[in-house]
Amino acid sequence: MNHNNEMSIGEAIKAVLKEHGLQEAFDQASVVNLWKQMVGTVINQHTVNLHFDKGVLYVKMDNAGLRHELSFARDKLRQQLNLAMQSDIVRDIVFV
Repeated sequence: MNHNNEMSIGEAIKAVLKEHGLQEAFDQASVVNLWKQMVGTVINQHTVNLHFDKGVLYVKMDNAGLRHELSFARDKLRQQLNLAMQSDIVRDIVFV
């Protein structure tokens, strides 16, 4: 096999997703799952809905105080998500 044509499994999967127009859906699911892992049990218990659309993660909370506190950490949370995604995919986080 020619070494110039070799790619990792991860690169191959990304190529297939992109070729079939599935990269955006995969990224959306990945961001939502990363959020759940990143914030932990307590915040997840108060998260009613997560939706990622066009670079914005919408997080619906059932606790106004927690929503207010998380809004102060918005930039740090966004940076952590982008670091985990190895991309600047998350442009903003909106708490509702």
